[in-house]
Amino acid sequence: TAAVNELREEAEGYLIEGSSTNLLSYSEEFNENIWVKTKCTVSPNTAMSPNGDMTAYKLIANNVQGTRIQVFQRNTVNSGVTYSVTVYLKAAEWKYAIVFFNSSIFGYAGSGFKIDLINPVDATGVKVKKLTDGWVRVEVIATASLTLNVPTLSIVPLSSLSDDANNVTGDGVSGIYVFGAQLEALPFATSYIPT
Repeated sequence: TAAVNELREEAEGYLIEGSSTNLLSYSEEFNENIWVKTKCTVSPNTAMSPNGDMTAYKLIANNVQGTRIQVFQRNTVNSGVTYSVTVYLKAAEWKYAIVFFNSSIFGYAGSGFKIDLINPVDATGVKVKKLTDGWVRVEVIATASLTLNVPTLSIVPLSSLSDDANNVTGDGVSGIYVFGAQLEALPFATSYIPT
């Protein structure tokens, strides 16, 4: 880390990036009401986050059958603007997830790609960067076709790659870890900005 207006050195060299704004509220507090939880619960402070604090949440699938299990946040987006969403994920009992723009005005970008949190790979429109301690940072980019308040970042935990995102069976215990969600009005993601 570095102070404001101080050059930050990374493993690959110095990091130089423009300023940006995280448009999501409570980017680390998934238990806040602004985060809509469908057929799931979130448990705070259950794992070490990528920043080394015990602040990661566990996204736990309820004991239900045949439904979409997800957490998402709504935001107003503008037509013609390209947005990026990012979130940090880590396998717990479940090892797969889908991260996507949950709206037709974004073409549901990312919804067709199931992310293996242990052995991640990129796909068209979805970048997955493997970090230390089992964490990955997922990035999805899409352009809004209308100005509207819509669900933006959606996180869907999966128990296996064969799960249908709309037909997952939870057990009330199993899930994945989540941390640091971000929505930016940029065609690329910048460093994480907590809100």
